[in-house]
Amino acid sequence: MPALTSDGFFLTGDLLVCGVDGTVAVMGREKDVIIRGGRNLDITEIERAVATHPGVARVCVAPVPDPLLGERAAVLLVVEDGSGALGLDEITAHLAGTGLSKAKWPEFVFTVSELPQTAVGKLDRFGARGLAHDLHAGLTPQPGAHPEQRLQGDA
Repeated sequence: MPALTSDGFFLTGDLLVCGVDGTVAVMGREKDVIIRGGRNLDITEIERAVATHPGVARVCVAPVPDPLLGERAAVLLVVEDGSGALGLDEITAHLAGTGLSKAKWPEFVFTVSELPQTAVGKLDRFGARGLAHDLHAGLTPQPGAHPEQRLQGDA
């Protein structure tokens, strides 16, 4: 059973605005952005661009901590059978062809055997953030996980 807040609510990560008349508007998700150096990166936009790579079966973009910029973008990906691990160079070369702005490109790519899932089989974004954080920190020696990284500005 998921944890509830002290007043009995389930934290979903949805951002809501309540109007004076009692109406509620869903404004988005709390963490569907990565804030890198004050610039907001849309996780969904990056995921959609990476997912068009023919070797990518499943993808999730997650923030990893950075002492200077606050967060950096990491891609967790599951490759298609027989594709082998995909590195950062292959992903960024693909993104260049999609038209995704270079300012939105990820700095880390981790090829994993599976993405974290909820009990009902949906992507577990909280679990994916934890996995990306651990892989970035070098804490999780997961079989089949191959980290690739390059900081912005590196060739």
